[in-house]
Amino acid sequence: MDQLIFYKEGQNLNAQVSKIRFSYIRPYKLHFAIDYNQLGLLLHTRFEGVLFYVTSTLDDRERMRLQYLNKSFPELRICLISQSMFALDAWKLDVFHFESLPVNGESLQDSYRKYVQTIVVGSNDLSLIQDGETIVIPHHQILYLLAEGNYTNIVLSNGKKILQTKQLGKFEFITEQDINFKRLHRSLIINLKLIRSITTDTVYFFGEGNNLNISGRLSVKLKKYLLGR
Repeated sequence: MDQLIFYKEGQNLNAQVSKIRFSYIRPYKLHFAIDYNQLGLLLHTRFEGVLFYVTSTLDDRERMRLQYLNKSFPELRICLISQSMFALDAWKLDVFHFESLPVNGESLQDSYRKYVQTIVVGSNDLSLIQDGETIVIPHHQILYLLAEGNYTNIVLSNGKKILQTKQLGKFEFITEQDINFKRLHRSLIINLKLIRSITTDTVYFFGEGNNLNISGRLSVKLKKYLLGR
């Protein structure tokens, strides 16, 4: 079971974090600490996992603590959540990942999934039942998955479309197996790695002239993903 620890001095983040679903396929447990001593007790009993270390400042005391945690708990992955001005400092401190404040549930999910990618050798294929037979599709051939009512259309880079009698939510697991896949909208899961370019209303993919029409709002959201914002 994955252990996720959330630490912010003087504040219990339980109310905000417990609403987030971090995984559909992996068991996990949330822990919360509001002071450094409490964090230490947690780490000495559950030192394998990911620590979300939240601080608005990065003074000498915080830096020393982060350095100590990195050296003392080699199986711990630290996600530092702080002001964007400290991104370079996070890199120098050699933490696993950095997120800038304010942070949302989606960012925390992405951070956790990056952690999972480091500890699990997952499948790079999607197995489907089509016409009574099992077919296996490599992730790098999938452009996007699009909801069509209670069905899902899986569009491949060779132009082929595979219609599945499952709702899109049943394929949510692919976003955990491969961090290149993002649930951009309740009706769309998209492979960021195969995007060639974006305009205000169209996504162009690598492949045989494939493109996808999207709204201006989704275009802006997608650009932020690609730019890492």
